[in-house]
Amino acid sequence: MKTNLIKRRDYNRVLITETLPFETPIIFSNDGLYDLLSTIDTADEVLKVAVCAIVFGTDLPKQVNSTEPYLYKVKKNSHEFRRLALLHPSSQWRLRCFYEKYEHLILHYCSVSPASIRTPRRIAGSFYSKSSWENINQYKNGAVTTTTLDKYVKYTPSYFAYEGHDRLYKFFNSRDYFALEKQFSVLTTLDVSKCFDSIYTHSLSWAVKDKSFTKANVAISSTFAQEFDEIIRHGNHKLVIVK
Repeated sequence: MKTNLIKRRDYNRVLITETLPFETPIIFSNDGLYDLLSTIDTADEVLKVAVCAIVFGTDLPKQVNSTEPYLYKVKKNSHEFRRLALLHPSSQWRLRCFYEKYEHLILHYCSVSPASIRTPRRIAGSFYSKSSWENINQYKNGAVTTTTLDKYVKYTPSYFAYEGHDRLYKFFNSRDYFALEKQFSVLTTLDVSKCFDSIYTHSLSWAVKDKSFTKANVAISSTFAQEFDEIIRHGNHKLVIVK
C-alpha cells in the first residue's frame, strides 16, 4: 500500500476549513484569500501593502481594534431563516494565528468532557494511504474529518480529525443512543443554535481557570481564554454579548 505525504501542517488552511462553504453566500469563497496569502512572499509591493493593511492590520496610520462581520441569512426551513455572519479577513487571520498557537491546548480542553458526542481528537494527519476512499472529501461540503477515515483520505474538510459521530442523526441511530434510551426514561433536548447570540465569551476564562482567579488577573491578556475572548470580540465590533 503506497503512502503519500501531503501538506496538512499548512496553518493557512484554517481560512478554508473553518469557514464552511455551504453556509456562505453562493458568490463567496475563501479560496482566493488562501491562495493570496500562500503566495504573498512573491507578490508585488502594492499587493503586499494592501494585504498588510486589510488582512494583517499592519502599516496603518491608526490601529484598528475591531471589525464588523458581514451579516446575511440562509434558509433554515420552509418558514424560517437563520442569520449567519462572515468574519472580516483581519479577524479570520487572527483566528488562523490562534489555531497555530493553541492547537494542542484546544485538543486538551475539548477532551475533558465525557459527554461530548463529537470532539476534535487530533490534528488532521500528514499522511494518507492510497485506497478507494482517498477522494471521498474531494468536493466541499459540511463534513468534518473523522479519526477513522483520516489516514485514508487525500482531502481534509476540517483542521482537526474528530472522534465520535460526525452527524447528529448518526448518534440517534447508534448503539450509544440505544443504550442511553434503555438507561433513562426521559429525554430533554435543547437547540444550542438558539444560544449562540447569547454566549458570554468572558466566561470561557471562568470555565478553564476559575472565576475569582480570572477577575483577579483580568489585566493578563496572553492566556488561551483571554486571547479567544479578544479575537471573538475583535470580529464582532468589540461587543460583549450578554442576554
